[in-house]
Amino acid sequence: MPTWAAPAAPAFVGARIFNSTAQSLANSTWTAITMNSETYDTDGFHSTSTNTSRVTIPAGLGGYYLAIGNLQFTANATSWRGIGIYKNGSEVVGAYTDYAGGTLGTVKIISDVMNLVATDYIELYGRQNSGGNLNTTGGSNVSWFTVMRVG
Repeated sequence: MPTWAAPAAPAFVGARIFNSTAQSLANSTWTAITMNSETYDTDGFHSTSTNTSRVTIPAGLGGYYLAIGNLQFTANATSWRGIGIYKNGSEVVGAYTDYAGGTLGTVKIISDVMNLVATDYIELYGRQNSGGNLNTTGGSNVSWFTVMRVG
């Protein structure tokens, strides 16, 4: 009689990156969010020294990916904030708000599932319209980008 074994769970593949410091965003300009640190990076998706805003799909790891981004802006009561996920330099999905946060910083979160092939890269972008430069808030819990292969 044959014996059956439970299949092994697939290995997790992905990266979680963040910016440990604030980044200044110019008024009314979509800006790639640089990420200088990693919580984890299983397969070399991200570099902390070159193209630090990018998560690039390594050879042999194409497929469907869930991307989740979180961006916090410093307090400013003027106008709106936006967040987007870009693929190879073009916007895939964006989220905007008219509420700027007043005395509290505005937090935006966005997610999408996308089909990516080796050498595709995705980035988290931010935009604000306060009338001048406005900073994001740095730290592993406030401005981060997570990408994980789901199939």
